[in-house]
Amino acid sequence: MHNVKKLSIGILLIYVMIGASIFYIQEKLIFLPSKLPMDHAYQMTVPFEELFLESED
Repeated sequence: MHNVKKLSIGILLIYVMIGASIFYIQEKLIFLPSKLPMDHAYQMTVPFEELFLESED
């Protein structure tokens, strides 16, 4: 019974560590770090207007 408890805690600890790792790198997984050139044209099937917003910072 003691071994089952140790195994359960070990599996839970590994699960939490994997979850924490994914939490900290989630932006790198979602937003791919590649810049597009300013003159890049997207291929859209619906009409759209591209806007460039300027900020003070």
